[in-house]
Amino acid sequence: MKKNVHLIDRYVRWILAIVLIALGMMDIITGVWTWVAYAGAAILLVTGYAQVCPIYMGLGISTLKKKGKE
Repeated sequence: MKKNVHLIDRYVRWILAIVLIALGMMDIITGVWTWVAYAGAAILLVTGYAQVCPIYMGLGISTLKKKGKE
């Protein structure tokens, strides 16, 4: 798979994942929304680690800079 997530995008995803996990663990988010937050955090962590976002692929978006183009 072709990478389409820039380093800054990765860091933002990881920070949002940590925030979602913390909100769930501190019971700020309760009930079924806790599991939704955990699932969202897992998706953000995996897409950040893999540097591939399926939604970006479907929309034809890439946050990576193209080499050799100005």
